[in-house]
Amino acid sequence: MTLLDNEENNDEQNEENSLDLSGELNIRDFIHDIAASQKTAEEVAEWHKAQLGQQQETTRSSLASRLTMMFGSTLASTYILLGVSIVNPSADKALIKDITSMVITPQVALLGAALGYYFGSKES
Repeated sequence: MTLLDNEENNDEQNEENSLDLSGELNIRDFIHDIAASQKTAEEVAEWHKAQLGQQQETTRSSLASRLTMMFGSTLASTYILLGVSIVNPSADKALIKDITSMVITPQVALLGAALGYYFGSKES
């Protein structure tokens, strides 16, 4: 082997051992390089539990805010329909009443259940 061959081998080994930090660093990419021990397994489990808890909290808050916005827009639409029925005496008031009760009642139940679950399951 020549000196040039040794330098090429060293360059190849350095490229294999170097870390690419341009993207997101994920512990799963490097876990096989660590000797498995009970402490390491516990640390990985705690890290995974923290990541999962953060994702769940983001999802819960997103769902609660979207359901609240949907309910608010339904209430606004109901007030607009009521305004139209007041201004236009020939409007079918019974139809507006039926549509309003059919739409708002299930949304109140859904919103109550979702917000109850969201705020009831939050840890202090």
